Amino acid sequence: MVVPQRAAVEVLSQVGTRVWGLIDGCRTVAEILHQLAEEYEVDPRQLESDVREFVDSLERAEMLMRDGGEK
Repeated sequence: MVVPQRAAVEVLSQVGTRVWGLIDGCRTVAEILHQLAEEYEVDPRQLESDVREFVDSLERAEMLMRDGGEK
């Protein structure tokens, strides 16, 4: 993933790539978490923490903008 604001390239993990693929402007974070929980055997609390941290990092890099809805 290219981050133009930092002139950097970030390499995503398999799960990070999957989250990026699920961000489509229609799904909520909760829906993304539900989908990932079905696909991966992982502690739900850790999954939520990791996904929210990833989404927040995309937002800080100005690669994702929330519409004021769910956080």
